[in-house]
Amino acid sequence: MSFCLVGTLVMTVAKGPRYKIGRQASPEEIRSRDISVAPDGAGLPAGHGTAVEGRALYMAKCSSCHGGRGEGTVDFPALVGGRGSLAGDRPVPTVGSYWPYATTLWDYIHRAMPYQNPGSLTSNHVYSLTASVYEQHHWTTRKSRSENVARNKDAESARLLG
Repeated sequence: MSFCLVGTLVMTVAKGPRYKIGRQASPEEIRSRDISVAPDGAGLPAGHGTAVEGRALYMAKCSSCHGGRGEGTVDFPALVGGRGSLAGDRPVPTVGSYWPYATTLWDYIHRAMPYQNPGSLTSNHVYSLTASVYEQHHWTTRKSRSENVARNKDAESARLLG
């Protein structure tokens, strides 16, 4: 008897309610988002970009939410600052304090940004935006970039950042 009850419950939950919103993703939409990016860069698609290109894209697609210098707004988080704050009483989770791998930032931008139209950026746009956001942290100077790469053993960050 309890087996039948469990089976009925599983079937009911599996069918679930239908809300009649949205649509099924197309095979192309699934393919475009079906990537896995590792810290060493394995899984990254071909592409390139510069911080200069990324700055223009940032101003057009990101600054309305994250501010012109990555300082954040009332409704959206800051991208810059917070370095060294995570161990303190008032941690500031930003790209600079929380995401030391360029590949992690690349993957997040690729999947989730811009907020109003996630997944709409090309690989080249994402490479450029990644470089631009890290440049806002001044991580693209030779000394700080090499220190960051050495600390994280992240050679792919060096490739992404030039």
